[in-house]
Amino acid sequence: MSIVNCPLEYMLENRIEELLLEKFKEAEYQDCFIIEIAITNKNVEISLDADAGLEIGKCQRVSRHIEHWLDTEGVLGEEYTIEVSSPGVSRPLVYPRQYPKHVGRFLDVTNRDGVLIEGELKAVDNQGITLEFETIRKEGKKKIKEMQQVVIPFDKIQTALVQVRF
Repeated sequence: MSIVNCPLEYMLENRIEELLLEKFKEAEYQDCFIIEIAITNKNVEISLDADAGLEIGKCQRVSRHIEHWLDTEGVLGEEYTIEVSSPGVSRPLVYPRQYPKHVGRFLDVTNRDGVLIEGELKAVDNQGITLEFETIRKEGKKKIKEMQQVVIPFDKIQTALVQVRF
């Protein structure tokens, strides 16, 4: 498909991605990465994350960076909205890079077979994650609680949600 036939939103998403990747070369932003860019009508929504977590100040500075380009180029006119945020806990983890900062937290992981596994994220490596969870087995009339671990390769994860526990 040639650029001439691409819708404006697609071209804008690509250009914004380029601008973000340029910004991420700066020392302060090197641990940042893109989760999603969505443009509908005159609304620009950018979801970012960072290896050590993403603070609001970084989101604000990235927003101003993209806003400056949009204002200079005038591609969306004078009136548009832009939102730069980190994915909240209600959004699933998308990239392996998102998991390490959640070690010690509880996840709900649905595998490709549709099986839900709830457990504490114990470890992350290049291949997948290790979840630990409690099981109960019966020995006669006794119920015995045991901790089990399961390794789940990234390519077997359909969705993974961080659980907030109080």
